[in-house]
Amino acid sequence: HDDEAYDHDKYFKVYQPQESDQHYFCGAETDEECSITDDEPVDMDTKVWWRLSSGRVLGVMNGMLLEYDSSTLAPLGLVLYPEELLGKVITVVDSGIEECVVDEDQPEGMEGAECADESYQEREQAVIVHDPETNKITIVQPNE
Repeated sequence: HDDEAYDHDKYFKVYQPQESDQHYFCGAETDEECSITDDEPVDMDTKVWWRLSSGRVLGVMNGMLLEYDSSTLAPLGLVLYPEELLGKVITVVDSGIEECVVDEDQPEGMEGAECADESYQEREQAVIVHDPETNKITIVQPNE
């Protein structure tokens, strides 16, 4: 028999990323600057996700910026509402602090030796949300 509480169209649905899907945008975890939305404003159909150098996973779905669990990729929570994100572009940039940058001038076989320090875990990054119409910039701060 039918159950009114089982009406799937009324449930909140969210995309769960998969490592091999076409919506994965690589680069934010390795590049100094990464235009996540390719300078295209976010709309309700934008579907993209990425990893930061910290291992945190963010994604855009239904006009919202969401955080996902870094190991299971299950949705954890809402970062920005559609009202805060629609029509804007997302870029991830490094802070410019060069705590651990690979020196290509090192002797062969020693590239990256300066990054072997166990205390180095991630690069300092910022998620920038830019409104091309007003030129307003919002920096998304991570929760600790």
